[in-house]
Amino acid sequence: MGGRLEYSDFSSDEKHPIILPRNSSLTGLIVQDEHICMKHGGIATTLAKIRSRFWIPKGRQIVRKIIRRCLICRRYSAKSADQLTSQLPEDRIAQTPPFYSSGVDFAGPIYVKNLEGMLKSYIVLFTCATTRALHLELAPTMTTESFLMAFRRFISRRGNCRIMYSDNARTFKKSNRELEQISKILLHDNFHDFFCNQKITWKFIVERGAWWGGFYERLVKSVKECLRKVLGRALLSFEELSTILTEVEAVLNSRPLTYVYNDLREPLPLQPVQFLNFARSDSTLPINFREIIGAGSSKLSLIKRKKYQDLLVK
Repeated sequence: MGGRLEYSDFSSDEKHPIILPRNSSLTGLIVQDEHICMKHGGIATTLAKIRSRFWIPKGRQIVRKIIRRCLICRRYSAKSADQLTSQLPEDRIAQTPPFYSSGVDFAGPIYVKNLEGMLKSYIVLFTCATTRALHLELAPTMTTESFLMAFRRFISRRGNCRIMYSDNARTFKKSNRELEQISKILLHDNFHDFFCNQKITWKFIVERGAWWGGFYERLVKSVKECLRKVLGRALLSFEELSTILTEVEAVLNSRPLTYVYNDLREPLPLQPVQFLNFARSDSTLPINFREIIGAGSSKLSLIKRKKYQDLLVK
């Protein structure tokens, strides 16, 4: 095989490699032997070694074909079988108002400063199972009363949810004191009484199956990343940290849930905040115009407003 490397420092085999036919059985044996000598290296490694002595037309295709037949390489490069995932529960795909079905998790402790020094505080994270909307509350202590107060603020702002998911109580029974305290909250009598009165169904994920609560565990990571990048090592007061959490909540609720197109003519991405505008309220709504205008209005005013209401209906 000719070339323009006559005056180079290469060896004679490199200057004039032996040409091998690509469909010959001898070529396959040579490629297989070089592949084994290179400790079952990849395509590029084996091909580079072969070309130091031989030249095979379309050599990369031949090397790829031989390596695919290698039993040892197939054994160690084989992919494990994937476990078939079950169907999503109805609570996560039903068309319901925001936070009708939610998940709750704790994050922390986070230290805050006060006049006495530093104190621990905890983040209570509520995630909508259908819209992935987020609601954050800052609890001063890890007690049942503190959690119930945070939950009352949550349902007052977002609407009374009916289904709540959380980690299994047994999952919290570890050596960590904070995790043990969470388990005590979930087993407290006041906790069960409150949710029974509110007609809220509490569902626990399976033990040692954290991926069952992935829809709220993922947002715990997002919240921690925001706090770590924004705060760094800063030590804030309870009020300052509560304000930062509210801003983090607003940012994460504005994240896109669908693909962001480059073309302006394409539809805008969906965001969790778009669904929150349609959240329901549990307060009593006026069903008669008299409740709106109040009892102190005159008879003439009532008649005029009634006629105006009938005109709008028509």
